[in-house]
Amino acid sequence: MAKPPTKTNRNKGRFVKSVSGNPSGRPKGATSHATKLKRLEDDGLDLATNTADVIAETARSALTEIELSMLIPLFDAICDSAKVAIRGGEIGPSSLALLRGWYDDHREGGQDGAFFLHAGLPEDCDWKTFEKHYTTRKRIDHDRHVE
Repeated sequence: MAKPPTKTNRNKGRFVKSVSGNPSGRPKGATSHATKLKRLEDDGLDLATNTADVIAETARSALTEIELSMLIPLFDAICDSAKVAIRGGEIGPSSLALLRGWYDDHREGGQDGAFFLHAGLPEDCDWKTFEKHYTTRKRIDHDRHVE
């Protein structure tokens, strides 16, 4: 005859098998804070590029009306460059643009690379190295940036 299993203290406090330990946890479809921030940043970038398109269209209209249509290609090129700069994080409402501005301030600040050395970077730090230093999981790590 098989002996029934003895109760031990090892099983005390354990969850019952196939029963959630947090039944009122995150609801299905809920997004994380990082996802919301990314969505808002993308919306801001879309707004900035759409604004550049509206400005270009308004300029085309005005240039045509005042019979200076030969300037339209120049203005289109300027607006296209602005959109590329927005998407590249050089200007606009993105975290990358803020980080790029911070890098440029320290690079041009005439501190002889003292900030970069303080942050644990090479004195002659380039943009890609700086960006990589402050990026975690393909996102700007604002907490590290603030430190």
